Amino acid sequence: LGGVAASVGQRSMVACTLSLNFCTAALWAVTYTYTPEIFPTQVRTTAMGVCACVARVAGILTSYIGGLLLSSSPELSLGAYAVSYAVCALTLA
Repeated sequence: LGGVAASVGQRSMVACTLSLNFCTAALWAVTYTYTPEIFPTQVRTTAMGVCACVARVAGILTSYIGGLLLSSSPELSLGAYAVSYAVCALTLA
């Protein structure tokens, strides 16, 4: 994503966007393969539905909060995303 923001030419913008889309597709493939395996068979479909619901609500809230932060300060918005990513990475590690 940082490459898209920093790219100066159209070709580099397309290359960064394609790589971002590829990584996003790979992430979702891994997520939908791994997530059902961590839940017991009896609650697997319900748990996947709850996970999908929480992910969509989080996506909506993230866009809204990011827009609010971006209107006040771009650095604050990017910093908030960086901190949240770091917390997630440290929690999963």
